[in-house]
Amino acid sequence: MNNEQIYQRMIRDLGKRIATSEIEKAESYALLEQAQHHINELLNQVDELKKGGEKKDEGGVTE
Repeated sequence: MNNEQIYQRMIRDLGKRIATSEIEKAESYALLEQAQHHINELLNQVDELKKGGEKKDEGGVTE
């Protein structure tokens, strides 16, 4: 292999690595967005449970 062929191969290999890295980055962001969505849903459920618990506590107290 001459130098030009070596450089072309190096450029191709780097291009493949960059493309793979970009795909992995996009997949990571997608997983992060899913995790954030699930966390928000869980926080909403906790808030609803707290509201429901407060209502039950208020309703159970009689004087």
